[in-house]
Amino acid sequence: MFFRCVDLFNINSFQEAKLISGEKGLFKEISWPYIKSTDSIIPWVNGKELIFILYNNENIDLYKILKEAIEKDLSGIVILSSFTNIIFSSELIEFSNKNHFPIFQLPWDIKLLTLTQEIILKIQEYKEKNSESRKAFRELINSEQNTYKTIENFYNITTHDFNILGIFEDKTTENIEKFYNYHFDTILKTLYLRNIIKKEEILHFTYSNRIIFLIFIKNPKLGKEIKNIFEEAIKKILNKQKNLYLIFSEINEQKNSLKKIFEDTQNFLSLSKNKNINNQIIYCDNLSFYTFFLELNKNPNIKNILLKNIQPLLDYDAINNSNLFETLKIYFDSNNHLINASNKLYIHRNTLVYRLNIIRNLLNKDLNNSLENLELYNSIIFYDFNKDNKKS
Repeated sequence: MFFRCVDLFNINSFQEAKLISGEKGLFKEISWPYIKSTDSIIPWVNGKELIFILYNNENIDLYKILKEAIEKDLSGIVILSSFTNIIFSSELIEFSNKNHFPIFQLPWDIKLLTLTQEIILKIQEYKEKNSESRKAFRELINSEQNTYKTIENFYNITTHDFNILGIFEDKTTENIEKFYNYHFDTILKTLYLRNIIKKEEILHFTYSNRIIFLIFIKNPKLGKEIKNIFEEAIKKILNKQKNLYLIFSEINEQKNSLKKIFEDTQNFLSLSKNKNINNQIIYCDNLSFYTFFLELNKNPNIKNILLKNIQPLLDYDAINNSNLFETLKIYFDSNNHLINASNKLYIHRNTLVYRLNIIRNLLNKDLNNSLENLELYNSIIFYDFNKDNKKS
């Protein structure tokens, strides 16, 4: 939640402003207002400032200022002019639009001091709201209690029994903030315009390198439509941003704490990435099999039994630099088919038979017994599951 160029239109002193170009850049965050008073702005700005230019003569090179502003990653330019009809060059307009950089025009006699003070106050207000939201969410996801009433009271959100928890994650915080300021905002506008959800039915903000959103839905049938809108909106983006992931978790009742739901969703996200599942859009329902292992992880006795089943193989591999564990895993993955398994392992069928005999002796298990095989296979999956989660 940042103060952006589009929010300027909510300020009283900005009501007479006219957007000249760069409409697609209205999502840009504003860090501070800056009034240009020198020939070059480069030494005096840090990035994300909104620059004000007093345009009282035609000798000011607006194109040069625009290039410098884009180079320094500023948020926008506001031109104050006594000329009612400034003729902006097509080159300037085109460059502004191409770089998604907004240019505004305001009357010369606007009270600039009042305007800049209002902007500063709004920037501070948004920062405080963002800080409060993040702090409150940290408390929510660390509480074992049912927290939906807390959400209603703190955020003034309307909760329902059917909810969608979603997480966008990218490699860097910078990438996710850019995505949040433009693409995520566009998705929300689509949801609002189609009357699928209201503003008071969604909670969302950035948290480190993630966007976290919680949508409360009155009609569960809308859940699929919401997910389709998210998918359609980001398919093109995913081709360019290979480190961007989106995960959905459906919540059909309010019995479980948000802490548990959030932890499970994070685990599924980590699992999907570490297992190199070739899909950047992840549905927790499709990984429901692994819920079994999430629960098993909480029982130390069962956890120890499952890991104990395969420990002899892990020890043998460590000492002899062999791969019996991988051999057994691929053998099971191949439905106990010797030819298919040996092909996947790039070994002769007889070599596989030899390895399986060693495995039988080490584990003291009958690999022709379906129940014993099921126990071993579950142990293998459980071991991989824990190993993947440790990576993250």
